[in-house]
Amino acid sequence: GRIILPAVLLHGTFDAVLLMINVYVEKSWGKYLEEHQGNVEEGVMPYNSLLLNTIAWLLVTTIMLAGVAWYFRENRAQRLRLILLEEEEKAKNGDNVYTNASNIMSHDTEAEIV
Repeated sequence: GRIILPAVLLHGTFDAVLLMINVYVEKSWGKYLEEHQGNVEEGVMPYNSLLLNTIAWLLVTTIMLAGVAWYFRENRAQRLRLILLEEEEKAKNGDNVYTNASNIMSHDTEAEIV
């Protein structure tokens, strides 16, 4: 569950935002039609569409950015774990390598700069 949990949470949150926006639009129209006996005046929106679309865009974009941030965080952690495993394997074979995690992390940072 640890591997797919972030994907499930992000996707579920994304869908929940879209659902909440749709429910708000439907309720707004329902209330408007009830108050006006089912008549719709031309060009009338029962909600501020600019505000609603802006809020929707901000929420959806925030969720997508959270997903990207999570990806980069996990990518870096995985890369460091793989470097550590590789260095431990080389140390077992007697190669001259970094063997402690702090050296590997600084080594990884230097590699990113180059």
